[in-house]
This record gives sequence, C-alpha cells and structure tokens, in this order.
Amino acid sequence: MVDLEYGLKLKKEGHFQEAAELFRKLIAENLDTHKARHHLGNTLVADNQLNEGIRELQTVCNEHPKDGLARFNLGCALFQAQRFQEALAAFSRSVVLLPELIDARINRGSSYHALGRLPEALTEFDKALVQAPDEADTHSNRALTLLTMGHYREGFKEYEWRWQRNLRTRTYPFAFTQARWQGSPFPNQHLLVYSEQGLGDTLQFARFLPQVKKLGGYLVFELRPELAHLLDNLEGPDEITIFSSEKPCEVDFDLQIPLMSLPVILSTKINNLPKPISIPTNPRKRAFWKKQLDTNKINIGLVWAGRPSHINDDHRSLPLTACSDLIKLDNVNFYSLQTGPAAQQTKFLAHNENFFNVASQLINFTDTAALISELDLIISVDTAVAHLAASLNRPTWILLSFVPDWRWQREGKDSPWYPSVTLFRQPRPGDWDSLLNKIKTMIKLKVPPRNQVL
Repeated sequence: MVDLEYGLKLKKEGHFQEAAELFRKLIAENLDTHKARHHLGNTLVADNQLNEGIRELQTVCNEHPKDGLARFNLGCALFQAQRFQEALAAFSRSVVLLPELIDARINRGSSYHALGRLPEALTEFDKALVQAPDEADTHSNRALTLLTMGHYREGFKEYEWRWQRNLRTRTYPFAFTQARWQGSPFPNQHLLVYSEQGLGDTLQFARFLPQVKKLGGYLVFELRPELAHLLDNLEGPDEITIFSSEKPCEVDFDLQIPLMSLPVILSTKINNLPKPISIPTNPRKRAFWKKQLDTNKINIGLVWAGRPSHINDDHRSLPLTACSDLIKLDNVNFYSLQTGPAAQQTKFLAHNENFFNVASQLINFTDTAALISELDLIISVDTAVAHLAASLNRPTWILLSFVPDWRWQREGKDSPWYPSVTLFRQPRPGDWDSLLNKIKTMIKLKVPPRNQVL
C-alpha cells in the first residue's frame, strides 16, 4: 500500500522522482491530499524543480490559508528562486501563523537583507534574539547584515557565532587545545593564525598579519596549499605552514586564532582597514607573458565562475556564453584566467581570434599573478582571482550578483578593501545581461591606455 511515510523515506534518501510519483498518486486517489501535495512541493524543490514546487506549495497555501508550515516552505522555495519580495510575504504570514517557529522570523530577516532593506533585517534579527537569545543562525545572519552595512566593530563580534553553527567541519575540521589568543602582546610565545575559509578570504584578510606581528612573539601562518608559493614571502609571519585536511597543524604553538577573527581582536572599523597585502611577482614569468600580449590591443583577463562547491555559486557565477557579445569587442584580447570545471566552457570559442584559453599554462597562483600584472584590466566574478588582482593593485572590475557578499556592501562602485576595484552590480536577481552590456559600453567608450585604470 502506498503511504506518506514511504514517500518521505524516498525523499530523505534522495529518490526525488520516485517520491514525487508516489505523492502524485496519493493526490490522484484523493488520499491525504493536503499533506501529499505539501510533500510533493517540498520534494520538487529539493529536486531543483523550483517553479513546479512553488506551484504545488502555493496551491496548498491557497486551499489551507492557515497552514503556517506550508507558508514557511513556500517562502523557502521563493527565496531559493530569488523571488525575494514574494518570499518576504510568505515568511511574514508564517510568522503570524506560527510565532513559535524561529526559522520563519530568521528567514523573514534574510528576505529583508536580500531586498537591501538592511535596517529592517536587523530589526527582525533582534526580535528573533529576544525569542531565542542563543540561536547561532540568528547571530550569524545578523553579523552579515551589520558587516554589509559597514558596522565592522559589532559585525565582526557577531561573526564569531559562525563557530557555533554546524558548518565548522566544512570550513575548518580541527579544534585545538591551545588557548585562543585574545589580542594581548605575546612575547616569547608562538601564535598560530590559521586560514579557515576560502582562498579569496585568505588573500583579503592576510593584511592583518603585520599588525599581529607587531605585538611580539613568533607568528606562524597556516594556509591552503594553493597559496603556498604565492605567499611564501608574506609580510608578518615568521613561518608559513601548509594546511592538510588529513591532520592538524604539527608546528608547535602556544596560542591560536582563526584568520577571520583578527578584525574583531584588532578593533577594526571600516575606516581603519590595513592596506592590501603586497605580493611580489616572478620577473621571469612576467617577461614571458609580456611577450605574448599584443600591446596594440586592450588585454583583459576574464573569470566568469567561482568554485562550484561554494554555497552561493549558482548566483555568483555565470556561464561563459553570457559573455559572448563582450568577447566580440574590437581591439580587445581576452585571456581566460578561469580554472576548474568552468574552464571547459571555452570550447565554443576555440576559433575566436581574440580569446585565449591559457588555463593549461596557469599551473599555480604565481603564474596567474604574473599574467595579471601584465594585463590592462581584470574582469571577474566574486572569486579568489578578483582578490588576487586587487591585491596586485591591478584595475579590477568585479561582477556582483543582486545579493552580494557582505564585503562589497549593497551600494556604490568603490570598495574600502581595495583601491583598484570597481564594482558592477546586478540591477535585478539573475540579470547578468544588463551588467555585461554596461561593461561592454564602458570598454567601448573608454579605451584604456596601457596599464591604467579605465
């Protein structure tokens, strides 16, 4: 006999199509129709059939207007589809129907944040904290809103709640018995600063290490192997050690702290940020790339996708085909700085005379840094290469999704973190075309002199 519990078991095991068929059968037979349609909607959303799932959940809400849980799940689906205004309405109704459901209020705050209504988001998170003061998700979302608003002192303090969430093993898998450094001078002691997040985060936040070193003692910096050659002469650390997912750091140390906790320890504000790190480039590699470039053309590096495993990659990355018109510009040569699976998208440009896929020659970040240093401009989505180009003080245009990461804030074209960066923002969720058309126009109207910012 077909029943709901078996359908939920199939869904839990990832057999979405089988589960959906079972729920549809129950609906057709008029058995547990309300619950079956609700579960069908959730299953379709889990299977990334967002529009179909939203339709089913909307039907449940229309037929059962007091079902607060269905309204909440509808809001989650709408938010995932970047239909933020509709998601806000769904979560608002869910808060009324299920005031004890703390996630409804948190998601309502997240919807305000996504819409750029940051003070309202903050108010919503504050209300959620009255309801559940130790809810780590609320604190973490509140931190991101504060940071987006530029309130760094309070924002980085709240950001420490990230360690109370169940994401720890995904960001950094080890815990230490050594005491956490609290910011006091540490003469005659060894301090380990470890990079717990992405490569771009490491490049951005390594700027705080010289301030730490001034407080004395021996400074050890643990970073990911991808950055080892690039940052082997980084200012600040006495020693660089390489992260391994197999075993914790084997260097002896007395104190420890994660890299992205340094701003709160150092009382960082948006108006007292240290300058970006200085990255020396390899003269031999630069000379190689210099010979490859046509100095009669504008030479632009292009990155259109980030790491696929990033939680927001579906929205921060775009397909290379979206850049087709941009790449056709006259008097411009484009050099793909793209690595990873997205680098395979260059196949459709195999016969394009002004597009060069040099990924096979970018063995590590020192190669990428050398090429970037000889290019006129870097155009990149929000990924590590953008941080690398900006740290090298090269003209860098960063393409931002409608809801950007906190570090780029919600308005303006300039960044307090990098003086050579220009920010380009989606006017609407998913609208890369308008953004790329703007970039195309700017390149056509303002042809840059060699090695100068547009």
